[in-house]
Amino acid sequence: MRPEELLQAVQKNLTDKRLWTALLESLLEEHRYQEAISLITNRQQYFKDALNFSYDVLARLAVNGRAEILEPLIASLGTGNLLHPVTLFAQAVLEAGREKPAEAAGLFKAAVMAVNAIVPVAQDDPEFTGICYQHMLNQARQVEAPDFLLTLGDHDPSPVVSFDDRPHPPGEFVIAAACDGRYFVNFAPLFAASVAEIEGSRAILHINVVDVDPAADACIKDLEATYSNLRVSRQAGQIVGRASAYYACNRFLMAPALLDRYQRPMIIVDIDITLKQDLANLLPFMSALDIALFEWTNPIPSMRCFCMLAAVSNTPTARQFLTVLGRYLQLKLKQGALWMTDQASLWSVSRSIGKTLIGPRYGNLTALTGVSYEAFVLSNEQQVNKRQLRKSNDTAFDPTLDPDRA
Repeated sequence: MRPEELLQAVQKNLTDKRLWTALLESLLEEHRYQEAISLITNRQQYFKDALNFSYDVLARLAVNGRAEILEPLIASLGTGNLLHPVTLFAQAVLEAGREKPAEAAGLFKAAVMAVNAIVPVAQDDPEFTGICYQHMLNQARQVEAPDFLLTLGDHDPSPVVSFDDRPHPPGEFVIAAACDGRYFVNFAPLFAASVAEIEGSRAILHINVVDVDPAADACIKDLEATYSNLRVSRQAGQIVGRASAYYACNRFLMAPALLDRYQRPMIIVDIDITLKQDLANLLPFMSALDIALFEWTNPIPSMRCFCMLAAVSNTPTARQFLTVLGRYLQLKLKQGALWMTDQASLWSVSRSIGKTLIGPRYGNLTALTGVSYEAFVLSNEQQVNKRQLRKSNDTAFDPTLDPDRA
């Protein structure tokens, strides 16, 4: 529909946000920027939600790389206006899509500071401050410019764990996962069964379990008795930052130690999955690579590098990459990073390490294989209430920074 038709529809039903959104998008597609700005102003007058309303539209344009629409609009708006945080965020997303982590990092942080500068107005838009601002804040916490990696020190980020002292089982490669005790009980039985069915003796399955309770201990012993290629390490405490985010990152923190222990290529996965095909099919692609990930086209950093499945070669450069990633994760967790810390950190480090240290040979498995991650794994996260598990894991956190808050 043309803008004129949509305007008539809006005037007949002022409360239908979908019509307002369609009208704004239509005006922008026709490069009618001043009319678009007037529409946003009117939306603020009626509903006090111009921040959230414009965020929905501008963020979607940014994700789709529509710079030819966004950049003239941003120039028309200038900086001294209510929408400045949203336009900064949209610019950050555009720069992330252009593979410019330094520029993206600065703009994400500027977007958060801009919201802070207009807090009295932003508080009139609870939907924005409850969802969109948290997205900006999370990106600002997680994404850093390349030179930042040089400030992370030289410590080993791997946690101290108790390894199984039995001899290593045979296997061409390692499938590595990690979780807390409750996740293990919920997901490990189905995961281990699928690995045994698909891989047989070709793969060693290693799972690191943080804070093993009696139920997890019983489940570990049962699975170890059932699957000869399973090895479980145990970790007591050492949680950094928010527990739910730490558990999600633990498999990457453990990865350097597992490379040292097994001296084999490794596929790092989530535990709440089942396999759909042999992960050894990824190994030929790794002969000329140190690390490879399935990537999405979404340029928002926390959504770009898909972390349910990452392939790592048994090389010194791969170990260095994982060590630097671990240091980065630790710092982000200490700073209070929330959900998707692992994915955003993979984006930051993979885009930065080659510019500051000896970079790894990096590959995009989506391009290399011609398929998505869904050809290899199936997510089982719907089987339990993950939101409730995360909340019960996080006994001390600021609810105003919780993306899952009611």
